[in-house]
Amino acid sequence: MTRRPVHILGFNSTHDASAALLRDGTVVCAVEEERFSRQKHHYGFPTRAIAACLETGGISFPDLDHAAFYWNPHEGLLPFAGHVLRNLPKSLAYFDHQPGILRRFLGLPRLLRREHGFRGRFHFLSHHRNHLASAFWPSGFPEAAALSVDGTGEWATTILARIPAGGRPEILAETSYPHSVGKLWEAVTQHLGFKPNSGEGTTDGQGSALTDSSASSVRPGSPKPP
Repeated sequence: MTRRPVHILGFNSTHDASAALLRDGTVVCAVEEERFSRQKHHYGFPTRAIAACLETGGISFPDLDHAAFYWNPHEGLLPFAGHVLRNLPKSLAYFDHQPGILRRFLGLPRLLRREHGFRGRFHFLSHHRNHLASAFWPSGFPEAAALSVDGTGEWATTILARIPAGGRPEILAETSYPHSVGKLWEAVTQHLGFKPNSGEGTTDGQGSALTDSSASSVRPGSPKPP
């Protein structure tokens, strides 16, 4: 009897929305939604990216064994609630910036099942562990030390881990919000006149070309560029 291959769909639905399809652990297709919408750093559910992955793999939603989302909305809820309460009323601006995001995340399993016919298992995965896995598994190394630095995950902002041969990441150290190198980089990006969650790569490129004279433009107290 021929063994049926295992199909896994991974996706995210915030900035840089994208999807990837794996068949028996091998990438069949991976694409960002912006390639179809022509909107740079497309924000939202990656409808066309998912469709492209399924078409490339020659399957449909009911054929998927697993669907994995890049964020676990169940993690970090208690420290987040505490942070909001400690920083009222300024912290309420978060809900204006991303209204209903938790409800949308929690509703994704129902969305896939009701509107797309998905019948497999749905997984909410830890954001930083996704970063570690995406760097480690394609690397070819049998084991590694891995560092994930981001604006924030569910609550962690930086994670140092050891990944043993054939094993799962073992977290060695962790830094939590609001202490975040990534958020600092977002602030620098915004100070330079670029859009956060969009222009960080441009900031990276400019950083490599800084001179003593141009560095003064990003020092504390310097005027914001037009």
